[in-house]
Amino acid sequence: MPSKGSSEQAGSAEDRPAPRRRRADAERSRSAIVDAAVRLLGERPEASVEAIAAAAGVTRQTVYAHYPSRNEVLTAVFDRVTAETGAALDAARLDELPAATGLLRLLDVSWEIADRYPGLRHAEPPPADRRQEAEQHRPITERLERIARRGQES
Repeated sequence: MPSKGSSEQAGSAEDRPAPRRRRADAERSRSAIVDAAVRLLGERPEASVEAIAAAAGVTRQTVYAHYPSRNEVLTAVFDRVTAETGAALDAARLDELPAATGLLRLLDVSWEIADRYPGLRHAEPPPADRRQEAEQHRPITERLERIARRGQES
């Protein structure tokens, strides 16, 4: 029988950390970084990666492990706000409303999100080429286009 210190014992599946745990830890770190960046950039749009790391309770190296540049942190922030906006617009059920009402509701929801993150209005979005920028805005623009088409048809 192998001793407790043998390589066979040390390498058993029971002794190794589960990959899921590492993924869950990484996901918590990513979420904490974006949460902190949303808060901090809302207060100070010029905040550094070091300040974001401190606000997230992680090291600067951890931020860079998940987001290789400040621009990638900014992209994650804008992606989060875009996803939140999309979810709020879905909840508003714009496609079930008359076009004019749907347009007004889209504007209301958009302003509600903008009011939730007032400092982000002044944050400089990450530089992007036109295609990338259009892709980032697609979830919102598609809803607006559907409302406009319905309005034109009516």
